Amino acid sequence: MLRPAAMSPHEAPTLGVGVGQTIRVHAFGRIRASAIRSGRGWIVNAGGDQYEARTLDEVIASLGLLPDHHAGRQ
Repeated sequence: MLRPAAMSPHEAPTLGVGVGQTIRVHAFGRIRASAIRSGRGWIVNAGGDQYEARTLDEVIASLGLLPDHHAGRQ
């Protein structure tokens, strides 16, 4: 029987998202943020603001979905 490899606390699963696809962050029954994959990165909409991110890691870090040590912040 094959078992999935254990992940360390500092690893996150890889998410494959194609151009034009959207990731939505839900909390308390409402969409709190979304990120649309563009040809050169991500267009992020959060809290009424829109900005660009180069990588999915930047999107996750900017939305505060991981603790600071995961996102590489100082």
